[in-house]
Amino acid sequence: MEFESLSVVITASDEVRDLKKTVELLLENGGEIGEIVIVLPDWASEGCAAMTDRLTEEYPEKVRKLIQTRGGIGGAILDGFDSARCSHIMYSVADLAISLDAVPAMIETEKRFPEDIVKTSRFMKGGAFVDYSPVRLAINRVAQVCLRILYQTKVRDLTNPVQIMPASFYRKINWHETTYPLLEELVLAPVRLRVKFHEVPCTCYGRTEGQSKNSFVQTALYLKTALRTRFVPKKRLYKTTDD
Repeated sequence: MEFESLSVVITASDEVRDLKKTVELLLENGGEIGEIVIVLPDWASEGCAAMTDRLTEEYPEKVRKLIQTRGGIGGAILDGFDSARCSHIMYSVADLAISLDAVPAMIETEKRFPEDIVKTSRFMKGGAFVDYSPVRLAINRVAQVCLRILYQTKVRDLTNPVQIMPASFYRKINWHETTYPLLEELVLAPVRLRVKFHEVPCTCYGRTEGQSKNSFVQTALYLKTALRTRFVPKKRLYKTTDD
């Protein structure tokens, strides 16, 4: 397997300024990005939809729009990944919550290890949190420790899905979640299957535009996803030949 090019999937619903900046930063920092897929729900804000159309007009060879068919943010990500045309895929948030200056290092690492996964890490040396809720940060740190013990892994950021993976690997997995817990499943399923990870430090920022659609209930469901993914027989993590 070789790294040929990268499909970046962005989910957006009410981001405008940050969505524009996200696309511009990706195009500046990732010369090997073959396409950027902006996935919108049919209820996306007028401003977000208009900005998406503007970006597809400005960068017709790189940016395209997709209206999601499955529900939830997880469904939007899966719709985007299913439509990917490049050898490798990456998810990116539209609200600049994760710094994109790590993208060049991620791509260079994936070129060296094209069968592995390269992910951003907020918890390794060089990573940081800026304007982030202290309570959420404390909960997140505890969760990382518990997940590392549960999965017997050295991966340091197990709930942040901004990562590059081979599209061929993605298409083998029986992804279960369609809401926020998919963000965790995208990391934990490969960890359970002992795919090799390479982490690149990144900075995490508090949201400055749009409204978070996450909730305490959705966050609590992360535990259910973590336990299911850890203890289900490994063969059930893969798609069957009939899928």
